[in-house]
Amino acid sequence: MEYSKERNMLFDDVPMWPTFTLYNLSLSLQSCVKTNFPGGVWVIAEISSLGENSASGHCYLELVDLDPDTHRQRAKMRATIWARSVARVFQTFRSATGVDLQAGLTVQVLATLEYSPVFGFSLNITDIDGTYTAGVMAVKRRQTLAQLAKDGVMEMNRSLERPSLPRRIAVISSPTAAGYEDFMKQISGAKERFSLQIELFEAVMQGEQAPLSIVDALGDILASEREWDVVVIIRGGGAKLDLACFDDYTLASHVAQFPLPVYAGIGHERDSSVVDIVANATLKTPTAMAEFVKSFFEEREQSLLDAVQFLAQGVRTALDGNRVTLRQVSESVYVGAKRNLAVRMVEVLSIARQFAVGAEGILQLRRQEVQGARGRLEQWLERMLERNLMGVRRVVESLAMGVLQRLGEGREALGIMSERFAQQRPDSILERGYVRVERDGGRAIGRSVEVRSGEEVRLRWKDGERRAKIE
Repeated sequence: MEYSKERNMLFDDVPMWPTFTLYNLSLSLQSCVKTNFPGGVWVIAEISSLGENSASGHCYLELVDLDPDTHRQRAKMRATIWARSVARVFQTFRSATGVDLQAGLTVQVLATLEYSPVFGFSLNITDIDGTYTAGVMAVKRRQTLAQLAKDGVMEMNRSLERPSLPRRIAVISSPTAAGYEDFMKQISGAKERFSLQIELFEAVMQGEQAPLSIVDALGDILASEREWDVVVIIRGGGAKLDLACFDDYTLASHVAQFPLPVYAGIGHERDSSVVDIVANATLKTPTAMAEFVKSFFEEREQSLLDAVQFLAQGVRTALDGNRVTLRQVSESVYVGAKRNLAVRMVEVLSIARQFAVGAEGILQLRRQEVQGARGRLEQWLERMLERNLMGVRRVVESLAMGVLQRLGEGREALGIMSERFAQQRPDSILERGYVRVERDGGRAIGRSVEVRSGEEVRLRWKDGERRAKIE
């Protein structure tokens, strides 16, 4: 250690302070750390980041301490789990908590404090108390419940009326989650049978990213709120600490205030998360959730079947009673009808006799009227026949005179035509001094263009014929 005289000369009124080189100061700090923290120490902090070096196998962490009121960092330090301890520490932590060591968890670590002149302070972790982490999560859970109660939202979603037939179902889950597959397999029959509309809104279902991821999915559903009847949140089973994300205040507050009924099927048999508590309905497994949704439709179907059976039984009872009454009424009607029929038969016979007497008189009167009409008709027909015969005679005489006149005119015309025809005969033409030019065979040649030079023809006169050659 050295003291600076030059500094004291400039600042005579300032006390003399020790002066170190950076290296000497680092060695002094290193010595102080070894002296004051010779062994291990338990340190409580939150894991801000965690990464494993694949080449060396070492695991590097960054630990932070947050102010409980402002949630701002008030301390930060590097930590290391050496490769020789990584497998043991990780396995021990998972056995105690059921989850992998990850960022976002508050842990209590057993570590040795080291100070390096080059790398500064660091913690070398040798063990982690998983039971402490579980206890911290329980405290956070109680704080979340208290805050929700203070906000007055604990009963908001639970008080919503459940739809009688939740046919349109928005599911929040991971598409690769076994719980989602179980839910869809269990409800597949009802989906086809009752025409259910089911749509998956993907989300991370565990770890520090899960709360905000599920809140985002709720926001997507809220944007199309009118298209859905209920929201179902599903995940598979897991350790208790796997449910830590469902104790998150932000997520639980959104579920509690969501305007549609939220059914939680988070999948833990013994423990309930805060989301389970504020949700409209809670089922322990995705399979139970599917059965719960199906029950709405099956109960309605059964009530309808019961109503149909009750109605059918009532109808059968009424029919049985009416059948007896109908038999009694029919017997009474038969006896009364038979009695009335006998009375009416007597009345009909009496009326028939009266009608027969009256009908005979009317028939005789009609016969007389017909005889008179017949005589008048015969007289009228005789007069009409005489008139028609006279007309026929006049028509026949007129036709005969016309026929005779036509026959005379026809004879005169026929004589004139006979004379003209006789004049046109070839013999008559030759007698008048004409010559007929013919080819062999007797066919007449009427024009000069019909013969060729050198052709032989026959010339006929009244008294004979000669052959000639055309030049």
